[in-house]
Formats: sequence, structure tokens, C-alpha cells
Amino acid sequence: MLKKFFPERIFKSKAHDGGQNILWRIKIMFEKHLDVTRGSPPASLAPIKQLAEAAGPAIMADAGKLAGYYGGALGHPGLREVFAKREGVSVDNVFISPGGMLAFRWTLEAALRRKNYDTYQTSGVFDPLAKVVIGVPVVTYDRAIKTIAQINRFYERLNVPNKIDVVCIPEGPDGPDHRVLQGVAHRLDYYYVIPTFSNPLGAVWSSEARHKVLTLAKQFSFVIIEDSPYEQLWYGNEPPPRLFNLADKNPEVVISMNSLTKIINLAGVRSCYSIAPAWVMEFLLNSKNSPAQLFISQPVLASTILEPLVQDGLIESHSEFLRKRVGPIVREIAQLFPKYLGDFIQLHAEPQGGYFFWGQVVAPEWSSDKMIELAAKNANLKLQAGRGFYADSEAEGRHRTFRIAAPPLENEEDVRSFVQRLRYVFTNEVIEIV
Repeated sequence: MLKKFFPERIFKSKAHDGGQNILWRIKIMFEKHLDVTRGSPPASLAPIKQLAEAAGPAIMADAGKLAGYYGGALGHPGLREVFAKREGVSVDNVFISPGGMLAFRWTLEAALRRKNYDTYQTSGVFDPLAKVVIGVPVVTYDRAIKTIAQINRFYERLNVPNKIDVVCIPEGPDGPDHRVLQGVAHRLDYYYVIPTFSNPLGAVWSSEARHKVLTLAKQFSFVIIEDSPYEQLWYGNEPPPRLFNLADKNPEVVISMNSLTKIINLAGVRSCYSIAPAWVMEFLLNSKNSPAQLFISQPVLASTILEPLVQDGLIESHSEFLRKRVGPIVREIAQLFPKYLGDFIQLHAEPQGGYFFWGQVVAPEWSSDKMIELAAKNANLKLQAGRGFYADSEAEGRHRTFRIAAPPLENEEDVRSFVQRLRYVFTNEVIEIV
């Protein structure tokens, strides 16, 4: 049965190598386990010292709020002010959330309420079947896909199927397929994108692609939801400006979500700031069904500690630190991958920043990505197949893909070991990586 999935050579004896493969496999099982499925850098790259030094004074200065303040629907007022000043926008358009995907969910809930209200205003009739249409990349962040699916499951229990209608748009290394986007733009209410070092594709949209998308958004009046968790983490040339900046920082055109904890590698300190239009802010503040209203306590302690750190330039200084530490790892991957693995896996885009890159298996003898995951265990390597990152289930079945995270590879030695192990998975041979 297994021979149906595994290449024939996996089952052949390698007696001619004098048993070196067997010895290597035994040795590798006692070496560092390489798990490249997660994007969290090691704790050594987190600003733990700065966090600890800021915590005491911040807590004492804000003790009153910590004792009797639930956080409010929009988040910590001081941190909102800091982000508003940093971005050059009104604080009335800034809200804090415990992570980017809660911001995304709250924005979608506000969009559904807005759709129902607009339908009522237009027809005089409340239509519970009115849908919100959102464009998403064919391959995109799995948590965004799950967030939309979770909302739809809720409405399905109310006999309202596909309350959020998803339109999938392919992306290349430089941006979305403009022909496809142009063809569906008239249908869209919203378009969720990660234009800079996307998770999982690792690609960065060109300046031309960004301007084309903005032109379509204005022409067809759809709102872009821009997720920007990695824009500070470039390892070569600085990427083009955010869509939000190119739209003159107008949240009616581009809603901007910025995961602070991804930018500074403190995912455990849940904090994301978003810049949103008045209708989202009004929903969060005043709707009795607002998720933020039901979310009794925003992360007040985290926000209290982060406020002086962000004010003192932690985002800029720690982003620079991460670029210096993670950059060489990503550049080493970019150099070794095509040299040793190009016959087996093709990268969607050359790694230039962020934490992830996306590989498609081109070796025809491998018929299942599940079997590749299984074979990787023999090399003390954990891989993540791309199945969960497809918004288009039909496309998911046509490809054998993997998302690979760079941060678990802490140094160039780890990178060489990773490439050696992955090549072994595809060839059943051990070679020196130089």
C-alpha cells in the first residue's frame, strides 16, 4: 500500500553506501530536532530585558487603571494615543485588540452589520440573507480562512448559508493576478491581503501591483483589509509602502491591521493595533452585539507595559535587531535551496523578508504531501504541508506544497542541516552541504 505513495527508491537497499545512510539516520535522531512549522523566533530574539525593565515602572505609574479598569472596547487609551501619533492619524480611528485575527473578526462583524444596515436603507426591508463578499488570496493565512469559516458556521445555524461569500484570487511572486482581480472586482465588498512578506507565501507585492489594486478598489468601491505583521522585517531592500500609506492613510479605502507582537517577536504579549473607519469604531463602541463589548477585558497589563516601550522606539530598534539576526538565515536559505533542492521543490518567491517561504513539490514521483511529512520524520525533521492555507479547496487538491518557517533555524549550521535533511527526504542520499 505504501508503495503507492512513496517513490520506489525509498524501499531499495542502499548497501552500496556501506551503511552510511543508516549511521547518519541514527546520528541525526540524537541531534537537534528541526521543526520548521512555526514562525515564532526563539526566546533569545525577544526583547525580554526591555520588557522586564519597563514592567515595574509602568505598572506603578498606571496602578489605578490596573486595579479597576476593564480596558474598554477600543483598548488602552494611552497605547492608542501612542500609535495614533506614530501613524499620523486620529486616535478616533485606532483600536487595540489581543492579536490580529481578533481585529479581523471584529472588522468582519462590523462589515456584516453595515451590510444589513445598507440593505435596509436602500430597500426599506431588513434582509437577513444579504451577503458580504470578500476577496482573499487562493493561498493565505490559515487563521484568516478559519475566522471566515467560523462566522459562516454561526450563521448557518440560523439558516443563513455563506453569509460571507469568499472569492479566491491567485497571487504570483509580485502580487495578485490583475486579470482575475479585475474580472471579479465589481463583486467585492472587501479584499483581505498580506502584501508584504505574506504568511505563508513569503512574497512581497511590487509597487506597480499595489497601485493597480488601489485603483480597482477606488473604481469599484471595495475596502481593502491590509494585514501587515511583517512589514518591518526586510532583509534586503526595504519593501514598497503599505497600501494604507499609498491610500493617503484613508481607512475608508484601506483598513490597516498591525500585529505589534509579531513585529517585535512577542507573540505571547497579545497586542495588535488597527486603523479603521468610523463605521467599525462605532460598531465596537456602541453595538450591543459588538464582540469587543462582550470581550470583558482587553489586555490592559500588556498595553500598560508596551506603551512606554513603543513610545521610546522599541518597534524600530528591535526590528533592526531582528533584521540583523534573522536576515543571514533567510539569505542562506535563499542561496542553498535552489542549489540542493531545486529539482524537488520550487519556491514561490525568493525569500526577502518576514518569517515564511512557500515551496511546491515538483518531483513527480511524490504523489502525496502527507507521505513527505511522514518521510521527514526519519530525518528528525517536522514539515508542514500547505493543505490548511488554501482558501480554494479545489486548488488545495491539485498541489503538493509546504510552508517553511525560517525562525526555528537559529544559525547557518541549522540551515545547512535542514537542507541536508530535506534533500535526504527526496533522494534517500546524504551529501555534505557547503
